[in-house]
Amino acid sequence: MLGQLITWLKADKKWIFFVVASLTAFLIFIFIWLLDQYRTPPSAVPPSYKERVEPLAKELGVTEKALRNFFNITNKKEVPLSDLDNTLREIATHHNALMEKLDSLSPSPTDPVVFALIVQAKQALEKGDFDQAERLFNQASARDLKAATDAQETANQQLVLAAESLAVNGDSKMTQLAYQQAGEYFEHAAELLPAGHDGTLADYLNKAGAAYYYIAAYDQAKPLYERALAIWEQVSGKQHPDVAKSLHNLAELYRANGQYDQAKPLYERAIAIVNQFFEPDHPNVRLYNENYNQLLAEMSNATQNNKETNEHLLQK
Repeated sequence: MLGQLITWLKADKKWIFFVVASLTAFLIFIFIWLLDQYRTPPSAVPPSYKERVEPLAKELGVTEKALRNFFNITNKKEVPLSDLDNTLREIATHHNALMEKLDSLSPSPTDPVVFALIVQAKQALEKGDFDQAERLFNQASARDLKAATDAQETANQQLVLAAESLAVNGDSKMTQLAYQQAGEYFEHAAELLPAGHDGTLADYLNKAGAAYYYIAAYDQAKPLYERALAIWEQVSGKQHPDVAKSLHNLAELYRANGQYDQAKPLYERAIAIVNQFFEPDHPNVRLYNENYNQLLAEMSNATQNNKETNEHLLQK
């Protein structure tokens, strides 16, 4: 049996190399781990404190390894020997407060990797190995942050889908001439949209405004039209067909409400924009001009009526 094994090993030198390399790596890992467990820089603890490490650690309520790491800190900070005792107690006070706080730190067990990192970080802090604890907490934080970001992206996608469903209901209510309900659906859809969907938001607001316009609920429609206009101007620039549509809708609202002076410049802006993008026979160009001409006719009639009313009053 042994002879067959030797023969096999000789025939497969790559396998031998793999085994030796793996064993070497394992031994190196064990050596580094043991070195980390038992390392204690001899120069960090002043000679006058070497015999006091154990009782002082008990007095301060910390582990001996933590206390030795405290000496590393004071050594790096070049704390004078005369101030060493007070400084050690100051460090121990902060350390113990930190350990108490860690007791309330409960990582979610849903991510076993984060859970393990937090546990290892706590153990590192108990030993006063602050650098190792910092690295572990940073890893845990980065992983939690990525999970939160991914979850937020998923939540945002779901919110967009939920808003789209409500908007479809809004369109359905418009088809049924149920304008009040349509407006409510569009408003709710707009409220659900997360940041970064400005164009869709403006569209929902504009549709909500149009729904309320149809039932002459001008006070409800006006702020929705104004918000849609402001968003489209910001997203697309002031010279864009979407901006023209919003300007036209707001102008129509003012005209229906008899506020001709406010409507006129909005019509003119809308017409100037669509003339840049479309031919004269385009439906929007024709519609905006027709409504503008209707406004001019209504303004003329209003002026004539006012003139006749004034003349009648003068005759009296």
